Amino acid sequence: MKLRFSLLCALWLLLFISSPAGAQLLPYHETLLTGGPGLLLSSAELSRFYELAEEEAYLLEARRQRLLEWLTSHGGEEGAAPPEVIEYTVREGDTLWDLALAHGTDVQTLLRINGISHPSALRVGQRIKILTVPGTIHEVRAGDSLWRIARMYQVEEEQIIEANGLEDPSRLQVGQELIVPGAKVAATAIASPNGELAWPLRGRITSSFGMRWGRMHYGIDIAASHGTTVRAAASGKVIYSGWKGGYGNTVMIDHGDGVVTLYAHNSSLLVRVGQRVSAGQPIARVGSTGRSTGPHLHFEVRIDGKPQDPLLHLP
Repeated sequence: MKLRFSLLCALWLLLFISSPAGAQLLPYHETLLTGGPGLLLSSAELSRFYELAEEEAYLLEARRQRLLEWLTSHGGEEGAAPPEVIEYTVREGDTLWDLALAHGTDVQTLLRINGISHPSALRVGQRIKILTVPGTIHEVRAGDSLWRIARMYQVEEEQIIEANGLEDPSRLQVGQELIVPGAKVAATAIASPNGELAWPLRGRITSSFGMRWGRMHYGIDIAASHGTTVRAAASGKVIYSGWKGGYGNTVMIDHGDGVVTLYAHNSSLLVRVGQRVSAGQPIARVGSTGRSTGPHLHFEVRIDGKPQDPLLHLP
């Protein structure tokens, strides 16, 4: 397969400038710069080229995340612009990665605050919100206090006060939207108020919905000890209970209206296909089966077959 000079040169400049992986392609680089008619690569060489490209894409994303973390940690310095929410109309050629990088945020934040299930779902003409820092937007509910909101997202009250310019933090209004910079979400609830899905267990979220290691992560991972009880997020009918490839021991529950929840990597399963379950009922126990690096629950929410960010449907 022959790749022309312009294509290879563009890819090299994009992915391999000043990179360890790029150094492995320097023998090709010298030939390209001579302006020759092209470089003939064997199938093995081309396969290795793509492997290096994927590896470098992951490294570049990791570097970008570290830069964003640094910018967030230094956000309070004199002269730093306060975070804001921008209303934006998607244009031809826009991607969530480009928009996130241009506005100092990350893809996961844009996915979450706009209820977008996948980065490729962006459409020309679509109106979206852009939060100019990694984090989230919290809509104040009845009974909310600044202390409760800060605790929910594992941030300091002062961060929320400063980000929103709150003059009297004790007087929050129901429906008010608050920027929460650096928000982290911990699963703390088991009950399911107001028809929302309930948290399937208590624990710390170790991986969010969105891009991870260059691939889409279609749920959230909640850390828990081996054997911890996993509970149904809502009442419904068990439509799957068994081994499911990389998911390991998995339970899937149909809640009606096109809503399905999935619980993966379990050590044991407590329900069978066709069984009716109620919200909060034990359905499995935490494990590390399938493609997993340690005991945790992988939890997904699918609506009409499309994965959604579970945090959009949890209290």
